[in-house]
Amino acid sequence: VRLIAVSPNLQSVQLACNNLSNHGIELVSNACFSQLQVCDLENNKIGMEGAQSLAANLQDTRCTIATLILNHNHIKDDGVKAIAEALKLNNTLKCLELEFNHITERGMHLFHDVLREGENSTIQTLRLFELDDYDHDMDEYPAGHV
Repeated sequence: VRLIAVSPNLQSVQLACNNLSNHGIELVSNACFSQLQVCDLENNKIGMEGAQSLAANLQDTRCTIATLILNHNHIKDDGVKAIAEALKLNNTLKCLELEFNHITERGMHLFHDVLREGENSTIQTLRLFELDDYDHDMDEYPAGHV
C-alpha cells in the first residue's frame, strides 16, 4: 500500500492471489482508488465486508478506477448488493469482473436493475460467469444488452 502512495504515476496494480482479507482490501481500496485506472484483486479472500469497502471507495467522487477485477473471491449476493448500489454514483468504472463469486440470480438482478434503469452510464462490460442457481447462458453481460 505504501508503494502505491509514493508512486503517483502508477496506473495499474495486480494484487491477485495474495490472500488479501477484507481488512487488506479496505487498505488497498482506500489507498489507490483515487489514483489507479486498473485494479486486479482476483483470487483473494474478499467477502461482504471487503465488498462494502470497495463500494464505499467506488462511490467516492475522487475514484479513478476504470477496470476492477474481482474474480474468484467470496463476494456473493450481499457483497454484490453493495457494489451495485455504488455503481449508481460511480462515473469512472467501465469494466467489472465478478466471475466465480457465488452470485445467484438475485445478485444478477441487482446489476440488471441498476443498468436497465440507466443509473450508471459508464459500465461497458460486466462479467458474471458461473452464476450460482442461474440457468441462462450468460458469460458476459454488456450494459447495452441488459
